[in-house]
Order: sequence, then structure tokens, then C-alpha cells
Amino acid sequence: MRKRLKEIQGKLYDAFDAVVDGALASKYPESRGRRIRIQVDCHDSPPDTVLNMVRQFAAFIHESQEYQAAIKESSFVKALRVVNGSDIGRRLRPQRQ
Repeated sequence: MRKRLKEIQGKLYDAFDAVVDGALASKYPESRGRRIRIQVDCHDSPPDTVLNMVRQFAAFIHESQEYQAAIKESSFVKALRVVNGSDIGRRLRPQRQ
């Protein structure tokens, strides 16, 4: 599970970079200068470790002066938030055993 969490965390950092550095806007020009949401979804209800990691990542991005400055200085994004589907009310199937 630890390896999978590191993979998800790496993808979150990659997504952040794509938004702030303009790769997202390059592929989807209509996204330029807009509010962007990075959302982690799973086919089934994710384990609490995944939900907590996404929440911690979101809090880190929100509280980090360095990351907030990168968002503010970027012409490619107006605002950025990181969520998981569960926290925004997305209904998922129960986790498989």
C-alpha cells in the first residue's frame, strides 16, 4: 500500500506542475486562467489511507507559501484545489474485500 500511496502522491505533484506550468492550458486552452480542481477518484471506495493522504496533500498545497506563490504567479491558473471524490459527495461502491 505504501508504494501505491507514493505513486498517487507523485501523480498529484505532477498534476500540480502541469496546472501551474501551463501543460494543462496547452492541451486545454479553455482552462487557462480558471479555477482548477485536481480530483482523485477510485472505482470503489478508497481506503482511509488514500483519503487521508489526499487530504494531507491538499492541506500542504493550501498552507505552503511556496506553492501558493507558484499558483499566484502563474498566468495559467486562477486558483487550485485538491480533493477526493468522497469528500465532495461522490457516491462510490463499497470497497471490495
